[in-house]
Amino acid sequence: MIADAVLVRLREIDPPTHIRFALVHAGRRDRNDARRGWRGLEEVRRWLVEEYPQLQHYRPPNGLTKVVKRDGRLVAFDRGKLERGIGIASKGRGTRDDVRQLASDVAVDVEREIGDQPVVTTGQIAAEILRSLRRRDPIAYLRYASTAKRFASPEAYEAEAVALRNVDYRDLR
Repeated sequence: MIADAVLVRLREIDPPTHIRFALVHAGRRDRNDARRGWRGLEEVRRWLVEEYPQLQHYRPPNGLTKVVKRDGRLVAFDRGKLERGIGIASKGRGTRDDVRQLASDVAVDVEREIGDQPVVTTGQIAAEILRSLRRRDPIAYLRYASTAKRFASPEAYEAEAVALRNVDYRDLR
């Protein structure tokens, strides 16, 4: 079968692409023949260790350690940098201590939501920051959203402001 030959070749030349292809090919459950597809995560992990025996001894890091930047670079996660970015978006939204506390609270929210993943993208982090700021402060939210979503027009700000109008912040604190 062609897909099996592709899997063999990909394993030789590019293991990450090999695994992605296998997730599509071997992970399918919609076939009408003897190939049943992977039913769950344990079958995937069994396959991974069969294909890459060195994984038997690999222990992934606990918690959030790396961030994939927009340009593809992999950098260490830095909670201080996270809080500074939130603080910039929240500048003037209370006293310095209020802003520091907001930044810390939002960082806690972010880590609670994605902190069990060792590697995340900047997009995932931005989405969680926005989710938290949306509940806490509409102005800080709009400031951060304008950068994260790359607003390029007054209409983008207005559309976001209209969407925020229906949030009752007293109920979300």
